[in-house]
Amino acid sequence: MLFRSMGSLIIRINRFIDRAAKSAGLTFKVTTYTARRCWSTFASTKELSIPLEVIDKALGHGTKKLIFRYVKYDESRIDDANQAVAQFITEGS
Repeated sequence: MLFRSMGSLIIRINRFIDRAAKSAGLTFKVTTYTARRCWSTFASTKELSIPLEVIDKALGHGTKKLIFRYVKYDESRIDDANQAVAQFITEGS
């Protein structure tokens, strides 16, 4: 086996990512966590509208509570949902 554990694999990947980030001129530390957070943030934007359940599954979480560590929910989506429901009620289907 090439890696003794998932932890040793992640450490190795993080070193590679950090070197690549420094080569690209980034001055902050970049890790697999950073990559996961960026991916989930983009995925959860209003423009992409990928459901949180899909993002959660893609990140391999076992509980939906973990998704909110990665994603800052766009509260304007609630306003949009309320407007859509109100419009449906007043105008019909």
